[in-house]
Amino acid sequence: MSEIRKSVYMCKSVVGVLLLGLVLSVSVPAEEAGAPLVGVKEFEVKNNIGLDNAEEIIPEVLVSKLKETGKYELSERVLLDKVLEEQELQISGLTDEETAAKVGEFYNLDMVVSGSAMQVGSTITISGRLIDTETTQIVEAAMVRFEHLDLLEKKLRELAYGLAGWNAAEYERMEVERQLSRSRYGVRVGSAYQLNSTAAEPSSQWASLSFGLFYHSRLFDIEALGNIPLTSNSSHFTISGIYYPFTRLGFGLAGSYLYDDISGDSLDKAEGLGYTAEYFTVFGGVQYRVSELLRANFYIGPTILGKIEKHSEAGGFGKVDADFFKDPLGNFGVYFNVEYSLNENMSLMLSYLMQSGEGQSFEAADETEYLSSSYLSIAAGYSFSLEQS
Repeated sequence: MSEIRKSVYMCKSVVGVLLLGLVLSVSVPAEEAGAPLVGVKEFEVKNNIGLDNAEEIIPEVLVSKLKETGKYELSERVLLDKVLEEQELQISGLTDEETAAKVGEFYNLDMVVSGSAMQVGSTITISGRLIDTETTQIVEAAMVRFEHLDLLEKKLRELAYGLAGWNAAEYERMEVERQLSRSRYGVRVGSAYQLNSTAAEPSSQWASLSFGLFYHSRLFDIEALGNIPLTSNSSHFTISGIYYPFTRLGFGLAGSYLYDDISGDSLDKAEGLGYTAEYFTVFGGVQYRVSELLRANFYIGPTILGKIEKHSEAGGFGKVDADFFKDPLGNFGVYFNVEYSLNENMSLMLSYLMQSGEGQSFEAADETEYLSSSYLSIAAGYSFSLEQS
């Protein structure tokens, strides 16, 4: 009987130990391995790319960009060939994979980045390889091409993310989001071509100086643009606001006031007629950020307040109140613009604004009076950010 009791006790003990081990294995997960320790070796510069000490400068910048990815722990110093030779590693004549194994063993590195740079024609090519120092296998490889050295830092960031396992589409999406998330403040200066259209005939002129202020951020864009009536009697002012529920696509509202005095133009000159008009238009629209360099928007909406005055040298005068609710097709506005960034600070914006009004003619009960004013403008913008790139 005592033997049976001993056997039962032993079985219970074994089962208890197994259950305890199982509970511990589930409730106490294994500690995650740390990020691989990576060193960046001096790059091979195969010909002159227009940058002195490129073999050292490129890996120095690449170290900081690799740290930015958050995937690796980086050895802060660049592994220079001359230093490696002084340590009697004898790397001359070895392949990148064989060099990585020796360097990794000497510096206790998990991986080594090696690469090269060259220029063919106007195109600079920089390639990099991430090599496992234990297996000598190439873990990741990436390449970037560009034509101007002022793009070097941006392209080395792209190279670093490629070596961290990001594909081109993932990197582009990340880069767009990174650039668009930066708040920017700016000013615009430009000029416009003005076109006026009536029931009689059109007229046109160069408008006066355009001036604007803007603010761009990840979630909001605010823009104010108008012209100063220095060379014409006409002026307009437009303000718009955009909210971005998505990275690239936003929705917004805009309002525009336009005063147009074309009394001195050639309209109905034989009869000595002239026009003045005022419009206030409310727009709704969308904006799409194609990339960090290009954005476009389109607005349309009603002219909710409008007035057209027609007069002649003989003293004839009449006033028409534009009424959107009676004639929506004759009382509306359109606002469209495209902006392209030339570099970090400068941009060009092409915009088109049209506002129109129509109402009952004061000359005949069965006729209407119509006038529309359009501005096609181009403006140069300068912007800056208070945040680091």
